[in-house]
Amino acid sequence: MDYRNEFIVAARHGLESGTVRQLSRRYRKGELVRVRRGIYMAKQRWLALKPWQRYAATAQAVATENPSAEFCYETAGVLWGLQIVGVPTHIHLANASRGACRLPKAGHQRRRRRAVRLDWA
Repeated sequence: MDYRNEFIVAARHGLESGTVRQLSRRYRKGELVRVRRGIYMAKQRWLALKPWQRYAATAQAVATENPSAEFCYETAGVLWGLQIVGVPTHIHLANASRGACRLPKAGHQRRRRRAVRLDWA
């Protein structure tokens, strides 16, 4: 299922759904759940999702936050609509690094894999 229509996205991500201040205020009041930085979902809707649906929504939120992200392992399967066994505890990225990424030396292709731990898992 595509949860991107249900996201409330901060204006800084270019998809104007509300200002950062307004969304932060609603989050503090308990009206919203922060799925990723600057990406929220209505609390009642989030609580109604099953764990594997929350994982899919979180993966889609990461894709919304970082459109150039390359997903791998179970995360890629979920984003392709495949059913997986169990609920992963991480979002798996193939092209991620923790800090500033240096360009690889000429002729070398480096692929980094990183797992982003989910807060709710």
